[in-house]
Amino acid sequence: MMMKSNYLIYLLLLVVAFSFSCKKKHVDGVDTSEKPVVVGKATSLISYPGRNRVKLSWKIPGNSELQKFKISWGSTDKESKEMPLTKGIDSTEIILNELLEGDYTFSVVAIDIKGNVSEKTTVSGHAYGDKYEAGLVHREIKDAVFNEARKTVLISWNGIGSELTGMDFKYNDAANVLQTVSSLSGNATLANFKLGNTFEYRSVYQPAGSIDAFYTAYKSASVIQPNSFLGADWALYTPVKKIHLDNEAGLQTYSWTSYKSACTPVICADYSYDSNTLTETFQILNTKSNRSEIRVEDNYSTGSRQFSGYLKFDAPLNDESLVQIFGSTSENATQLMIRGFSENGGTLKISNSFVLATGVHNKEVHINVIHLQGDAGDKMIVYIDGEKKFEKIDAENATNYMKYGCYGTMKTGKAIVQWRDVKFYKNGKAPD
Repeated sequence: MMMKSNYLIYLLLLVVAFSFSCKKKHVDGVDTSEKPVVVGKATSLISYPGRNRVKLSWKIPGNSELQKFKISWGSTDKESKEMPLTKGIDSTEIILNELLEGDYTFSVVAIDIKGNVSEKTTVSGHAYGDKYEAGLVHREIKDAVFNEARKTVLISWNGIGSELTGMDFKYNDAANVLQTVSSLSGNATLANFKLGNTFEYRSVYQPAGSIDAFYTAYKSASVIQPNSFLGADWALYTPVKKIHLDNEAGLQTYSWTSYKSACTPVICADYSYDSNTLTETFQILNTKSNRSEIRVEDNYSTGSRQFSGYLKFDAPLNDESLVQIFGSTSENATQLMIRGFSENGGTLKISNSFVLATGVHNKEVHINVIHLQGDAGDKMIVYIDGEKKFEKIDAENATNYMKYGCYGTMKTGKAIVQWRDVKFYKNGKAPD
């Protein structure tokens, strides 16, 4: 009887408990039982490669109780990292350092203040390293052109590529100070360069989206050749030269030699050549002479010719001719003449009118004169330090030759002109 009584009591308690439970979960027909907490997950997860590291960025879910994120990329706790949430932002990022080179799958979960965890958001990523960098290839130098007047080197290469983003250069300048230059385009300029020095260069690569750049080893460029001509396809040649000097009797012509003078016992004009510096010096010393020049023994009426030389005049000039294309059907006997004047600190003009450059007294200037005969373009073009300053149609059917030095009616105390590293080219094309 006692056992039966206890059994009834147990049944009664079960009924009460069930009834209470039903009342808790259903109040006026609404389910009030506890539901699992859903934590919003990270979205727009992006990976950015780097050097033994990867940057991840993502958008933060809207959740006022969100506390932190956990980032994982492997199966151990060493391959995971927690990052606290910064309040008041809608996106965030993290850089994972000290990664081995290779591919990864990264996952991000959001965690709230009660420890509830969101679903994973995953993204693939890659870390670059020494293996990738060792496989990079130098972009070779196309040209390294030395400008004597400006003491600069203009370097060009065959442009950039999908990952090749630029070039780095380093060199000791004329003062022996180490200089570095970086360029993102297809050329670079090395300033205050001393001819004969070397420079080093390396190629810069940056894979798509990478937060780091990668480099080839530095490579030395041991030889820089001055490039005197402008344009393309020019052939260097060495024509016969004659020395022209005037004395009291007029024009005197001499076979070329390293020194020649006119007038006695007092010299009125002379010519000299220094083989160590490739410098030719032309002097008119008094009014008994008005000429010290080189006549180029190359008469031409077809094709193209180019004169290149570095000019400097040490005494102020007044209308002296420095270089000319001789030969004309007109009474002027010359088709183009560049003259020097003392005004404005030293001025170069075409004849006595068109100004080519000012402020050049005692400064070396690179001059290129290109003559295209009728079958080659019908033009005469003058460049100063590589920049086109003058162009004229050649409308004459004439036989021409070139002269350079110092020629004109003497109006100053003396006239001293120097031409250095004069070169002659033929059968080429003018710059576009």
